[in-house]
Amino acid sequence: MPGEPKHSTTERRLAAIMFTDIVGYTSLMQHDEAKALKTIERHRSAIEKYTHKYHGEILNYYGDGSLSLFPSAFEAVEAALEIQKKLTRDPPTPLRIGIHLGDVKQQGEAVFGDGINLASRIQSLSVAGSIFITDAIYRIIKNQSDIRTVPLGNFRLKNIEDPVPVYALATDYLTVPHSGDLPGRTRSLRVKAKWGIAFAILLTSLAAFLAIRILYPGEKRLPGHTDKSIAVLPFKNLSNDPEQEYFSDGMMEEILDRLFKIGDLKVISRTSSM
Repeated sequence: MPGEPKHSTTERRLAAIMFTDIVGYTSLMQHDEAKALKTIERHRSAIEKYTHKYHGEILNYYGDGSLSLFPSAFEAVEAALEIQKKLTRDPPTPLRIGIHLGDVKQQGEAVFGDGINLASRIQSLSVAGSIFITDAIYRIIKNQSDIRTVPLGNFRLKNIEDPVPVYALATDYLTVPHSGDLPGRTRSLRVKAKWGIAFAILLTSLAAFLAIRILYPGEKRLPGHTDKSIAVLPFKNLSNDPEQEYFSDGMMEEILDRLFKIGDLKVISRTSSM
């Protein structure tokens, strides 16, 4: 009826959400306004060119950043790669990008939803010259031989309830930071469970070893001589995740350290065992 307010409908969809942000833009604007404006123009030119090339939609520019949606994870990743390739060339623009696949609610020009929030947090976690993705994107692109990824671990992000697995795309022009340098990294429950299982196996093995020595002491030895010896063989990382190498080495070191504390037990050194 005339005079009644018009209500815009809410549209829900699954989309690949990409946030970009220029690192250090505020400082650049304070020191060189002309250069800052050229940086913004270069950033927006690249965003528009490659977002449209890969069938994306630019929803918003906010100062030195942008928000775009793509119909697929592949197209979002390809667009991000081309944007960074363009902006890492001289003169380089220190851009960081975060991508997540999630549910999006759009009402008029307003866009909201958990997917938007998570993509924004991933972008904030990333560093200049990098592209960070969530496991939702990783699961879709992981079998593509031309797209390399590096697992960074699980992270606790602001206003996100559960830890989020994060990956970095890796090329000759992208930055891949050391995961330990990023804030909020947490050890996964899977790794904690592995440590628990390893220690349980160790304690069971030691109990069985000592029980056998008590029940079957064998022949008497000279004073000061001990025949209670044990060696720890190196653990091998059988997973496809190179990040788990530290887990294999750390487990061996922890077991050896605890064994060395048993006074009448001779422990074969790590070098000899290897």
